[in-house]
Amino acid sequence: MSVDQMSIDQLEKLLEELFYFKDVEITHTFSENQKPIISVIYKTQHNEIEITPTFQVTYIESQKTEMYIDVKSAANAIDKALNNKLETSTN
Repeated sequence: MSVDQMSIDQLEKLLEELFYFKDVEITHTFSENQKPIISVIYKTQHNEIEITPTFQVTYIESQKTEMYIDVKSAANAIDKALNNKLETSTN
C-alpha cells in the first residue's frame, strides 16, 4: 500500500501495534517513489513512576523532529506531512 492510500485509521492502527513491543526502539520510514519522507521511531521512556511510549517523528528533508506521547497526535502529524508532501509533488 502506498502512503497516499493510507487512511488516518490505518496509521493509528500501525502505531498502536508498536505498543506490544517493550524495551525496544522501532523505526518505521514512510516513503513515496522510494524516497524517504518521514521516519517514526517508537520507544519507551522509563522513569521511576511510569513507562511512557514516545513517537519521535522526523521529517527527512528538513530533519525537523517532533515528539508525541499518544497515537492520535502522532498519526495526525504523519498524515498531514504525507498529504502535504504528496500535494506538492503532484503540482
